[in-house]
Amino acid sequence: MDSVKVDKAELQTVVKHNREKHHATWKAAFDGYRRAVITALENNLEAFKTGRAERVFINESPPEDHTKDYDRVLCMLDMSREDQITLSSESFEQYVLDDWKWKRAWTTSNSKYLASDVNTL
Repeated sequence: MDSVKVDKAELQTVVKHNREKHHATWKAAFDGYRRAVITALENNLEAFKTGRAERVFINESPPEDHTKDYDRVLCMLDMSREDQITLSSESFEQYVLDDWKWKRAWTTSNSKYLASDVNTL
């Protein structure tokens, strides 16, 4: 099957739910990232003060927030005059199944910030 017609209101509900889930996960990952950076800064500062280090190095990357991808879809749905929306198989995978092209890399990059030991620092 290459495409499917779906109810616009039902699609909006699904995309809103996926957006909320994504944003909550991003917020939790960003909190873990913030804690990891603070810990790295404190460790570097202590090492620098005691003369154990001459260079400061922090190897942390902030988690990506793709909330705007969901917002764009929701805005398009809000502006659509159609009650039924035709989705391609790729759009269905992204909007309904919440499996975007960036999803696997995003999940992997956020995993270290979502670990329970990072969030309890």
